Amino acid sequence: MQNNVTRGHGFLEKFLSHKRASMANKHIPDNLRDGRILDLGCGFYPYFLSTVKFKDKFGLNSIFAQEQIEGLYLTKYEFNANSVLPFADSFFNVITMLAVAEHLEPKIVANVFKEANRILSPGGRFLITVPWGQADLFLRFLSKIKLVSSVEIDEHKQFYSHKLLKQQLLSVDFKDSKIIVKRFELGLNLFVLAEK
Repeated sequence: MQNNVTRGHGFLEKFLSHKRASMANKHIPDNLRDGRILDLGCGFYPYFLSTVKFKDKFGLNSIFAQEQIEGLYLTKYEFNANSVLPFADSFFNVITMLAVAEHLEPKIVANVFKEANRILSPGGRFLITVPWGQADLFLRFLSKIKLVSSVEIDEHKQFYSHKLLKQQLLSVDFKDSKIIVKRFELGLNLFVLAEK
């Protein structure tokens, strides 16, 4: 594994990336793993994709530590410059977006969520992690003492609550009865499972 799984430096970055990956991984049923997974904003080094068991693994990100990693289909993609994800309707069984949405402007997130719904197959799962909005000051403190990456924290553009995440997913036609939002990582982060 690469030394840095995120941009910048923070003593806890590898540990937190592992916790996010574990949370997402445990919410993927075995019957979906024979298909395709897409990690939106898979990171400078696509840690989650490199560890998850799946037949076909795809990742989109603006920069990569290395362009080619065996077994992964990695594509450079600028979320702020594109409105359409470069995949066909219902192409993926699972889509993940781990610690990414908070780095995007709200209108971009709304479009990405809409596109995720389009390219997710019926019965597929959209898994999201974001920092809990009320934890922002504490996360900024952790970045000052170099436990988490200040590069990542300083780039946060939106702060999330359970209600906001649900509203955004409902606005792009995910069903309320198929959305679960809960806190994890000592309550500092939110995890979302939206099933199509």
